[in-house]
This record gives sequence, structure tokens and C-alpha cells, in this order.
Amino acid sequence: MKSRNLLTALALVFISLFANFGVAPTASADNPALVPFLANWVPQPGGYTVVLINYDPSYQWTFTPQTGQYYFDGQHQITVTGALGGFPSTLTVTAAKSGYATGTAKISGNVIGLPWSYTPYLQLVSQNASGFTAQITNYDPSKIWQWTSTAGSVVVSNTGLITVTNLNRGQQSIVTVNVSQIGYMTNSASITGSSTAPPLNLVPSVGQVAANSSTATIPVTNFDNYFDWSVTASVGNATIDKTTGVITVTGLQLQDVSRVTVTDSHNNQTVGQTTFLAYLTPAALTLKAQFGNPVTSLNGFTVNITNYNPNFTWNVSTTAGQASIDSNGMVTVTNMQPGQTAQITVSATVPGVQTTNSSTNISNWPAKGLDLTTTSPVPTTTGFDFQIADYNNFYDYQATVDNGQINLNSQGFAVVSGLTPGQQAQATITVGKQGQTINSTQVHSAAILNVQITAPVPTSGSSGSGSHPGVTSHPSAKPAPTHSAPAAPVITLICLKGTTHKFVTGVNPKCPTGYKKQ
Repeated sequence: MKSRNLLTALALVFISLFANFGVAPTASADNPALVPFLANWVPQPGGYTVVLINYDPSYQWTFTPQTGQYYFDGQHQITVTGALGGFPSTLTVTAAKSGYATGTAKISGNVIGLPWSYTPYLQLVSQNASGFTAQITNYDPSKIWQWTSTAGSVVVSNTGLITVTNLNRGQQSIVTVNVSQIGYMTNSASITGSSTAPPLNLVPSVGQVAANSSTATIPVTNFDNYFDWSVTASVGNATIDKTTGVITVTGLQLQDVSRVTVTDSHNNQTVGQTTFLAYLTPAALTLKAQFGNPVTSLNGFTVNITNYNPNFTWNVSTTAGQASIDSNGMVTVTNMQPGQTAQITVSATVPGVQTTNSSTNISNWPAKGLDLTTTSPVPTTTGFDFQIADYNNFYDYQATVDNGQINLNSQGFAVVSGLTPGQQAQATITVGKQGQTINSTQVHSAAILNVQITAPVPTSGSSGSGSHPGVTSHPSAKPAPTHSAPAAPVITLICLKGTTHKFVTGVNPKCPTGYKKQ
């Protein structure tokens, strides 16, 4: 009785033990079942092995794999082949014996897929600001595909195109693609890509101007929305589309040329800047200089470009002296000789447009009247007089004297007076214009000196015609010289013909045919 109770207790222990493995003996009123004790599942390609620990040859054993075929070595090793690889599988084992209940046990595990040579081939296709694309070049939609990425979001289309999005600028992401097939191992391949990195120094480039009746549009051909963009215009109003990079300039007239400046920046730091011209019609790019009234001087002149536009590139040349043009359109010619005429040629250009030239002739101050050549002084009883031989009423003359007084008339005739007989004086003549002294000369002379002569008393017996004793005689007085007639004055006229300015100097000057006196 004690032996039977012991066997019953052992059976209950085995039933409790193997119940934890999901197995139980078959109910029987006879002796308790032998529950198979299975362990050591070892997966293999297309199968697996399991160890039957409590094998007893006196029992009848059955082995039922979920898929595939089994082989039992007659001792402990169960080998299953032909199982469905890549998926879990279950092996069921039963132990039966007459007079005993039937024991059943199950064990489950993964089955390794069979090896195969199909591996994804991945090739980068393109990059953009938020990701990249790649192609599975040997994509087969009949296979089982899975994919992951280390950053961003990834999808694979039904043609094998991999698209990665939601990356930061320049961020990398590793995409791993798995391919499998029922019964076979999973093969993998990876590819590393990145979104386009922002350029270190983006200088804006612009395309062609397109215009309608009042608006010009210009694309930024290398636009990148990574940067902050701004735009200004010298004429009209300019805006830039922050998505497409198209610049729009409104409020233009047909003759307007607007200087547009586009700037890209990042973190409030300017990265690049470009300036270009916007217009409604190419005719606005052809500008012919118009000249204002010149301001002449001894060695040159200045003349303003009345239609100066800073949007053009300006150049000036001259046939005499040296010429320059400033940022306000003022042309300055220097280093001319007095009396020269310079032809200046001014050009206004923009890139890609034929240069337009304009010319004018302008003379500086005349040379006549600057040498201060004078006639020889003619003494008088109270002084002397002389003529400025090259007198020119274009200039201003001043006369001073160190003794007496001097008068210089409008014809260049100078009279020194107020001297005593024989008294000397030095006259100084200066010539200039607009407060500028150009030249000076000195003329030195004296008034006439009158000399009294006493005749000797004749001796007795002497005779002399017309002589009387004791009478003082004076030689006949020499008449005082009269003032010499002044020379005819030299006159300078300013003559105009269109934009040409010409000085005409002479005694009786006249403007040439076609010119008008200013």
C-alpha cells in the first residue's frame, strides 16, 4: 500500500511539474502517464533540434512537428527539418503505454530561415533641404520588405523608392532595409544619406527680368529657404516670396530703372548680397547724358549731368586736360591751358546693354588778357600814362600806385596823376577773375621835370638880338605831352550752340554762324 501511495505522489509531482510547460498527461484510470520532458530548442535553417530528457524505450513515442519532418536518434535527440523558416514553430511529443495514461508535451521556438542570396541593393538618388531619396535597384514587390531609419521619417514606395523626410539641414540618417521570404532568412542592407547642408556663403544670383505694364518679377536662381531674405529698391516697392524666392517690384514707370538689392542672412548675420536693375522695358536702360550750364575756370570747368542716374555706370573722357565724374553726376575737367576747348564724352552703361555716348565742347577762360603787356609810359606834368596792350574785359583788373593816384578805365588805359615835377611812381596792375588773382606787373616812371635857365648879361658893346640887360630869359616852354590815345579794347564773348560753349575774343568780336551770345 505504501509503495502504491508513493507512485501516486510521484505522478502528481510530474503532473504539476510538466503543467508549467503547457503539457499534461492524458486522463486514465490506470497507471499515471509518462509526460515527455522536452528541452534545449536549438533553431537551425529550416528546422531545429530538441532534447527528450526522459526517453523510455518501453513507451510508444510520437513526434508531431507543426511544419516539416522529424528524425529521432532513438535516445534523446529530435531533429526537425523542412520547417517553415523565419517563423515560430511547435513540436508535440506523446508517450503511450498499455495500462498507463498517455503523456503529452509541447515545446515552441523560432525556426531560422533558409539562406538565400537575395540582398537589397541601395543607391542614393537625390538630396533636398529636408531629406533625401534612394532606390532599391533590385526591388521585387513579391518579397517581404521592412525598413527603419535612425533619423527623420522613411517610407518605401511600391517601386522601391526610399524617401526620407523631416531632417534638419545637413542632418544624416541611416536607412536599413530588410527583405525576407517565407522559409528563408532575412537579409539586410543599409544606406547613409543626409539633407542638403546650407551653403557657407550664399551670394544671391538672379535670373531674367520679366515685366508687364507696372510690375517686374525676377527669380533668385539659388534661393534657399534656410536663410532669411530681404529686398530693397531705389524706385518702386520690392518684395520677395519666402517660399519660391521670386522678387516682385511694383510701382514702376516705363522710363524707370530701379536698383534692387537682395540680401540673405542667418541668425541676424548677413551672408550674401547682390544688386541688380529692375525695369519694365529695355528702352529704359538706354540713357543719353544731358549737360547743364558749365562753370568755367582758368584751368578747366565743371558741368552737371542733369539726368544723372546712379543705377548706371558712368565714364567720361576729354580731349584736353583730365576729366572725372562723381557720384552725383558732376563732371570736372582740370589741367587745361588757358584758352583751350575740351570735348568731353560721357557714357552711361548697364551690363549687357550697348553703351550710349554724349559729347559737348566747353572752353575754359581765355588766354588773352593775362600777359599784362603794356605800352611804354608817357610822362606828363603831373604823372604818366600807359596802355595795357592785351586788355580783355572778360577779366577783372586792379591798379594801385605807390605815389599819387591812378585811374584805370574800361579800355585798359591807366593814368597816374598827382605827382610833382620829376616825382617817380610805380604802378602795379593785377588781373584776375572771381576773386582769383592770376597775374600782376609793375610800371615805373616819373612826371616831367621843368628847369628854369637864366640868360647871362651881355658886356658893353656887345649886342644881341632880342636881348636886354638884366632881363632873365626862359627858353620857350616845351608843351606838356598830351595823353596817348588808348588802344582799342579786347572783348571776349561767350557763344552758345546747343551744348557747345565757345569764347570769342577780339576788338570787335562776333559769335560764329549758328552760335548765340550768352
